[in-house]
Amino acid sequence: RHDHLTGLVNRPLFRARLERSLEEARGGGSSLVVLLLDLDRFEEINDTLGHQTGDLVLRELGRRLRSALPEDDTPARLGGNEFAVLAPGAARQQAAWTVAGRLTRALDEPIPLAGIVVEVEASIGIALFPDHGQDLHTLLRHADVAAAGGDEVVLGAGECAVAPRASPTSTAWSPSRPAGSSSARHPVSSGS
Repeated sequence: RHDHLTGLVNRPLFRARLERSLEEARGGGSSLVVLLLDLDRFEEINDTLGHQTGDLVLRELGRRLRSALPEDDTPARLGGNEFAVLAPGAARQQAAWTVAGRLTRALDEPIPLAGIVVEVEASIGIALFPDHGQDLHTLLRHADVAAAGGDEVVLGAGECAVAPRASPTSTAWSPSRPAGSSSARHPVSSGS
């Protein structure tokens, strides 16, 4: 139930943990944060440096995510170049910024690999329960929309913003509310 490449939780186990955390949050009146992390232009790493190098980058990113997050948070590799984090104790938007900041800092450091330095770009979408949805599908969809773009707030070397608040009667998001992404944007470069 873990990703064979990174050792992180895989998609089915992440969804199961998110569902369980949602049940606990509903029962206890608490909140949680879901973050989706999408590596931008990762196919360029695979195409230019090879899939073996891409795998090394993914392994290192998995290690960095685990070390950047508190033990209660669940980092996961959902597949390909998509990662997620479940932060069940995060109660407010500020807590979401804190988690996103940890992820951004984990990506900021270049990855040295056999004579080259790989710098990774990522978009991070954030959704909070209950503000952005009441169920797994709505939260993941809002985090995905947030990762795809929207209003951005500078957070260190990257940008970050939160998914729009869902109305109690609708799962649609309004373009007038902030939607967002966090980007740690860096090209692949050669170094010594």
